[in-house]
Amino acid sequence: MIYNNGQENDTLKNIQDGHIETVSPTNSTNYFLVDVTDLANPNCNPSGLTGSAFVNVNTPPSATMSGSTTICEGENTNLIINLTGIGPWNVVYTDGSNNFDINNTNNPVTIASVSPTSDTDYEIISVTDNNTPVCSGTFSGTAEIKVNPKPTAEIFGNVNNVCQNDPTQIGVNLTGTAPWTVRYTDGTITYTLSNITPDASYDPATDTYNHLFDVNPVSGTTTYTLTEVLDSSTPIPCSGDISGTATVMAYDRPEVEITGDTTLCMGQTTPLSFNFDGDGPFSGNYTANEDTLEFNNLHDGAEINVTPEANTIYRVVELFDTRGCPGLNLGGPVSINVNQLPTSEISGADTTCYGEQTNLIFDQTGVGSLNHNLY
Repeated sequence: MIYNNGQENDTLKNIQDGHIETVSPTNSTNYFLVDVTDLANPNCNPSGLTGSAFVNVNTPPSATMSGSTTICEGENTNLIINLTGIGPWNVVYTDGSNNFDINNTNNPVTIASVSPTSDTDYEIISVTDNNTPVCSGTFSGTAEIKVNPKPTAEIFGNVNNVCQNDPTQIGVNLTGTAPWTVRYTDGTITYTLSNITPDASYDPATDTYNHLFDVNPVSGTTTYTLTEVLDSSTPIPCSGDISGTATVMAYDRPEVEITGDTTLCMGQTTPLSFNFDGDGPFSGNYTANEDTLEFNNLHDGAEINVTPEANTIYRVVELFDTRGCPGLNLGGPVSINVNQLPTSEISGADTTCYGEQTNLIFDQTGVGSLNHNLY
């Protein structure tokens, strides 16, 4: 028997009634008879050649995966699967340990979101279409996902008995890829620590780096917390986990105002009054013109008596409270004016007759007119 597939003849020999011939066309094909010979009666022509066989060939689907990238631990990324053929499609892909199904997708560009915790290669292991019958297709491509571990940062520190605005050390423990950028807040202002770099022996796979830094606390209790940590992963930095608190208790700096402006006579004594604000007793230094004098163990309202010999300006130049915190406001000066004591010398020795006049001479120092008593 000779049959044709629309392009060429093919011959089947010694076949029996009901013979089944397997064909594998690559596209839709119509098969029909060309000739038939009865081997028992080879000289007899066929009385009729009828029928045909149409084989419809469905194009098999294909699936190609892409999406290689680098992500930070905990982030998602998309696998891109390009599909051809007749949808909807069913796709199975694997991460090397587990298989994942995408069923009945009608999108020829299908997105699969994944969140691996370590470096992972994804690839397709099967694709089928919606033909009748269902056809399995070809698949190719991989998506290599590199996962950078995210950094961690823990702030720490518990400091008491410091002075307002004095530099005070707290710290942060860091893991991950150095150098880091850390942002922290005191509840009002956010600060940035940039380019925190450990020494050369630091191993990001196993080590924790302890970084100390200064803060300048306001009066009262200040709690510092972290707002962000970024490492130096490539191609983009990774944001990490933050934790911990650091607490600093700072005390007000002392203040003082001295009073006692007055005018007095040389040799007289007058008090300087010290009005303190803060935690006493207080100590420090004050000046009397060019001289520096010390005071110790004074309480609010204390007085120091002074006996200046000339006009003198008194001023507090240094102040410490009971904790040793230096003064913030030292007040203004006190001026004491000293009037010098007057002097007088009488002369005029002479001999006169009774009833005649003679002169007494008064040599004197002081301010203004003087009154004299003669004896």
